[in-house]
Amino acid sequence: MMLPFALLMTILIVCCAVLPLKLKGYIKFLLALPILAATLKFEFIRLFGGPMFFAPDMPVWLLQVMNYLHLTAFFWLFGLLASTLCRGVVWAVYKFRKKSMPERWGKRWCYANLTMLLLAMIFAAWGMYNASAMPSVKHVELKFAALPSQAENCRIAVLADLHIDRGTDLRRLCKIVNTVNTLQCDLVVLPGDMVDGSEAELGGSTLFLGRLRARYGVYGIMGNHEYFSGGMVWRDHFNNLGITMLLNEQILLPNGIYLAGITDPAAKRLQQAGAMPDLKSTLRGIEPGEFTLLLAHRPGDGSKAADAGVDLQISGHTHGGMIWGFDRVVARYNNGFVSGSYQIKDMQLYVSNGTGIWSGFPIRLGRGSEITVITLKKDHTK
Repeated sequence: MMLPFALLMTILIVCCAVLPLKLKGYIKFLLALPILAATLKFEFIRLFGGPMFFAPDMPVWLLQVMNYLHLTAFFWLFGLLASTLCRGVVWAVYKFRKKSMPERWGKRWCYANLTMLLLAMIFAAWGMYNASAMPSVKHVELKFAALPSQAENCRIAVLADLHIDRGTDLRRLCKIVNTVNTLQCDLVVLPGDMVDGSEAELGGSTLFLGRLRARYGVYGIMGNHEYFSGGMVWRDHFNNLGITMLLNEQILLPNGIYLAGITDPAAKRLQQAGAMPDLKSTLRGIEPGEFTLLLAHRPGDGSKAADAGVDLQISGHTHGGMIWGFDRVVARYNNGFVSGSYQIKDMQLYVSNGTGIWSGFPIRLGRGSEITVITLKKDHTK
């Protein structure tokens, strides 16, 4: 999938920006090579990044350079397509008037393409900077008719998609933990994708998470990246840190809320009985009418949770779509759920933009990272 897309990117960029240049053939070929190299980032990682594609064993600085070049090519492609579209419109106008397009327009398109390249470089740098910035604290208030009276004003801190890896800024991670503790929430939840890499390599970096504190405790679930990075080894590691991992199971909190956690479809890598997501097993024993909060890494199956009687589902996985506009594409692969609150029948779904970012596509433009604080309120109108 990624190789055909990389080749398509290269072909489109070369056709739009390189071939129209009045240069010798071998010079155009040389110009096409760095473009090809930038688009083939994921293939280079597959070849030289070691056994874990999602957590490549490569120098951090090299990954950052590759990411920057790849993102620059990504933005340049869309800029070139826009420029080419404009060129087609101008050509059509001259054609309609039965006139030939003046030669000066050729130089103008070259300048336009160069401008698009400079803008692409700026957007790539800006987006990568935003991705590494401290997440903002986002306060969300949700109302429920079925909320137990003792759970009124319960505050839940959500840390989704931390993606701790070899390049993680531990000072940033420490600040995130300190910020959450300062908020003094009743509950802290981590809905998956906390790590990218093996426990042997990243175990020390995740120790900061053991400092998280909340009145009713800290709970987490496995995301697809945990299963890509060692599976149940991470489950045991987080349990040892004081983060109770819920895998197709639930627990009754002192305030009357059932907190449930379901596994991720990526668990099929384990080939173990009971590892795959099982909503029925997860909710077994919860009586109808009991308030249920479900942690599910991916938001796409929200409708199934609503049909099963869940009151609130908290998810991550989408990173909010990362880029304004591109989030619509991400939404299509998650049944329309990408960022923020959604009402699904009697259930509310909250999809976090994520607190971190995956190093494979480390960019945020218009879709910033967040530490979410959800406050539960009783809806007295129903």
